[in-house]
Amino acid sequence: MKNAWLGSLRDSIMRLTGSSVEERQRFIKGCVLAGVVSISGIGAFFGYQWRETQNRRMMQMAFFDCSQAADKSTAGDIASIEYAKRLIDDAIAQYGTSSYGSFFHLLNADLHLKQDDHAGAVSAVKQARQEIAQTSPLSGLVGLRYALMLLDSTVATEQEQGVQELQTLANNEQNTHRDAALFYVGYYHWVKDDVDQARVAWNTLVREYYDDTPHSSIWAQTARGFIVHMPPKEEAQA
Repeated sequence: MKNAWLGSLRDSIMRLTGSSVEERQRFIKGCVLAGVVSISGIGAFFGYQWRETQNRRMMQMAFFDCSQAADKSTAGDIASIEYAKRLIDDAIAQYGTSSYGSFFHLLNADLHLKQDDHAGAVSAVKQARQEIAQTSPLSGLVGLRYALMLLDSTVATEQEQGVQELQTLANNEQNTHRDAALFYVGYYHWVKDDVDQARVAWNTLVREYYDDTPHSSIWAQTARGFIVHMPPKEEAQA
């Protein structure tokens, strides 16, 4: 029984490798080549993973250095701002299209603000907004900052664009920072003495994001405080 099994196995191997010496040599060479290709593929995969890990570490180190330099820079110290700007510009040139790109642009915006360059800050935040992935949980936060900076502009068209950007963020139910957007929509109308529109935005915010717990949205809690002190609707209309 054992001999029959061994014979069957030998016959199977012979059919696979070939009956002649040349066929068997070709088979062996093919196996060796396939092994080399497989090892090369595995090596390339792990080499790619290693390079990606190293690249992420370099980006993190660059972001840490840039954020430290930006934090230490002061409005009256031009040298510290220029130093931070050089670091950030170099980082943007190297990592501007990476997952960290938008954060370098945000640091750049802070430097522009320290130099009272509002237009430069808006441009930097706009770039950050374009670079950040829409699926990022921070996308709504970057969009909110862009909208608020447009509202702070002295250019009427930019202010109008800021209102539109803010309303878009408030209408987007997938936005993880929608509560903040709703608050600022209401606050914009409140400042403009449009109490009814402020009430609409803040009522939506409280209805969807407020609960009587410490974990309730801080924006909903703040809006609720405004609503409590609002005049009744009839009185506001009068």
